[in-house]
Amino acid sequence: MIPRSRVLSFPGSSLVTGVLLALSVVVLAGCSSEPAPTGIVARVNGEPIFFSQVRAAHDLHYMTWSSNNEFDVRSLQHEYGTVLADLILQRLIAQTLKAEHLAVSDEDVAREEARIRGDYPDDAAFEQTLIEEYIDQDQWRDRLRSRLNMQTFVSRFLRPRVTVTYEDALAYYKDHGAEFVTPERFVFTVFKGTDRDVVRHAVTSYRKDSNGTRNNPPQGVSIHEMDAFEQALAKSWYDSLSQLAPGEVGRPIVSQNVVTMLLLHRRVPRSFLSPSAAYPLVEQQLVAQGLQDAFARWMQNVLATANIEITGLLRANASGTPLESEDSEEE
Repeated sequence: MIPRSRVLSFPGSSLVTGVLLALSVVVLAGCSSEPAPTGIVARVNGEPIFFSQVRAAHDLHYMTWSSNNEFDVRSLQHEYGTVLADLILQRLIAQTLKAEHLAVSDEDVAREEARIRGDYPDDAAFEQTLIEEYIDQDQWRDRLRSRLNMQTFVSRFLRPRVTVTYEDALAYYKDHGAEFVTPERFVFTVFKGTDRDVVRHAVTSYRKDSNGTRNNPPQGVSIHEMDAFEQALAKSWYDSLSQLAPGEVGRPIVSQNVVTMLLLHRRVPRSFLSPSAAYPLVEQQLVAQGLQDAFARWMQNVLATANIEITGLLRANASGTPLESEDSEEE
């Protein structure tokens, strides 16, 4: 089957979630009652978006993932509004890339398609998978182009507008020191049973022949080897292990008629990443924040000058009103 991430993934989606939600509200509020010409639901700087595109994108996403099959007009309107907002955003991104001479070419799309097809035994297997998942090839290519557009938009348009200085990184490191602490870690073996003497015998046998005892423990005793950070341990376990040296066994811990004994193998002390070692992590975080800020600035600027027209067709079709010339895509 085609991995969904390969078909539907929209790189950079963390940057756009809030904007899509805001746009979907504007979209639905902006619908007029005027009849839509030739199935057009919106124009973005003069470029049309057709209801057939909205419906296809809606079916590709919501019909695939939604577990609620009950028809609800309000929910459908919201879904259509979100999908249309997504398509409007994609169109704005594509127009920006074109203006910046960064547009994704047909050759780029064909090359990526060939790479994805290469994961399948042959073209027939790939196309059969699309058929089985009710995905039209042209619609799939449109989504593929949108994904490449977003990748290009993030890497070649937004990323050059984000700068991380050494001073920025050092300030973040000082303000978020707890993020760069590796907690204390314990490697140990747990012995559990209901009879204290049998559990003690299991510990003794394990020290003589760990593999044999682990594979064939005494009746009524369970043996588990663990590697855990301090915060993952129960307080009684941490208190016991923290008092031991490697090779030592803690006192029996009794809880609800279950006897537990812990044999410590190794204790790795808490450590701190130095500024130089932490720099890649700091840079990644600062770049992510910078991309969000750069996207917000771009969105504010582009919406200030964009001409986005919404027709009443979206609401009419979400309500079940028949479409005239729905499939026509001629202006």
